[in-house]
Amino acid sequence: MPLKNQKVIGLALVFEKLWKKTGIQKVIHSLLDGRHFEFDVERAVFTTVLHRMMQSGSDRSGMRWLSRNRISGTESLSLHHMYRAMDWLGAPVSEWNADVLRL
Repeated sequence: MPLKNQKVIGLALVFEKLWKKTGIQKVIHSLLDGRHFEFDVERAVFTTVLHRMMQSGSDRSGMRWLSRNRISGTESLSLHHMYRAMDWLGAPVSEWNADVLRL
C-alpha cells in the first residue's frame, strides 16, 4: 500500500548532478547576477526543464507534477514564479549580461 504524501526524489537527484556538472546552474546564476527576483529563478528553471523532460505539459501541469516530486529549493515556488522564470529565460539576449555569454 503506497504511503500518503509520498514524493519521488530519484529523478531530481540524478538531474541535479548533471545540471551542476554541465555548468548550467553556474551560468544561470551568472546571468541573474545583479537582477533582483523575490524567488529562486534557477530553481524554477531547473524544475520546469526537468518536468518537461519527464512529462510534457504546461507550467500549470508542472506545478501539479512538482507536488508529487521532491526537489530541493522549490518549496516556496508558485505558478506565478514559473511564469516569471520562463519570461526571463525567453527575454532577448541583448538584455542579458554579454560577458557571461562569452563563457
